[in-house]
Amino acid sequence: METLVKKTRTRLSPEKRKQQLLDYAITVFARRGIGRAGHADIADMAEVSVATVFNYFPTREDLVDQVLSEVATNFEAISRECLNDEETSLRQSVENLMYRLIDSVLEGREWVKVWFEWSTSVREEIWPKFTASNRKMLEAMTKAYHASNGGDQVDEGKVQDTARLLQGICYVLYLQANESKDGDALYAQANHYLDLLCPAQG
Repeated sequence: METLVKKTRTRLSPEKRKQQLLDYAITVFARRGIGRAGHADIADMAEVSVATVFNYFPTREDLVDQVLSEVATNFEAISRECLNDEETSLRQSVENLMYRLIDSVLEGREWVKVWFEWSTSVREEIWPKFTASNRKMLEAMTKAYHASNGGDQVDEGKVQDTARLLQGICYVLYLQANESKDGDALYAQANHYLDLLCPAQG
């Protein structure tokens, strides 16, 4: 006679359960979009009750705010790692940032999809959050420019214009990485753009 083994659900601490639901939420936001994703979608994916999701994210505003904060944390971490290394040239730092973003798309990182949708969503309720996060990347780029010029004065307007061009290039690379899975070709394209943005010093 076969013994029936009942599958038991692992009991998580509140902190781990919230992080788990947040991870599911990012996936749902990536697939359904910032404007359409909701508590019920997350509950369905996590196989928990809708009430459980509301327990951790009491309102839609709370849900959107915490998902976008988590996405911003991921992007800011990459920016810091690539742009704040004073021993790396500016060109190499920017190249590293481009490569990391390409790799994130090719590896199917869901937060990248949410970040780039967010970057084009100028709706009043979420746009200020993006600009606040984006400002940190501009600051990291400015710091990298200063370091590359040996501490000399750099035209802040020019630095910010260049940083914004970098963001535009990253968006183009994001689109291309979703169309093509050829990493080598994408890296080559990134370097072509980099030649225009940040010419190698001869």
